[in-house]
Amino acid sequence: MSILLVLVLYLQASSQVARPAPVDDLETCPAVPNEANAERDWEDFEFSTDKPGSPMWYADLGCYRRAAEASREYLTRGPLLGVRESAISHLHMARYLAFAGDEAGAALALGGARRSDQRTAAEIALDWNAYVEGLYGFLVKDRGLLDARLETLRPHPTKATGTMAGTCHGCPAVSSGPIWRRRQTPPVPWSPAPPGDNEIWIRGRDG
Repeated sequence: MSILLVLVLYLQASSQVARPAPVDDLETCPAVPNEANAERDWEDFEFSTDKPGSPMWYADLGCYRRAAEASREYLTRGPLLGVRESAISHLHMARYLAFAGDEAGAALALGGARRSDQRTAAEIALDWNAYVEGLYGFLVKDRGLLDARLETLRPHPTKATGTMAGTCHGCPAVSSGPIWRRRQTPPVPWSPAPPGDNEIWIRGRDG
């Protein structure tokens, strides 16, 4: 999947996507086990879909606010993370908040998703911060920032290059409705898969 296609999945609502409807009831969305989560390894916590209390476990139930809460509490109570891991967790937290309809909260969470470190050789040569800032521009309805960051990503030396110009010029005007959707066909940035095909997006770790 190209960079641009993944970016557009963030920026455009699509009729060909499906995800659980947001729910907030305690029966479906049990309280976050903060103490137990704080003892977990970051990779296990961040990407597990079958362990209760994991943000992706909550998200699969439609408990997006709980997922964001789990991320927030882990970032505060859990092990101190490196720049890369913290940025990925903040990006995921922003995603959950957007799914819950809290775009202001999602934009705030993205403030912690930028990276000051150098990307490793195993990661795709993507301008991570331009990617994050473009998503932020969309969330806060700043079309100028969004367009500028897409322009930065356009010359990216991947197969996405040829796709970007045509697709982004087709992006709709910034709207006020929910903007992120989960595509059923993997891989996408938030796919709960082990390293491998998703290395580009998860071990980057996301994008």
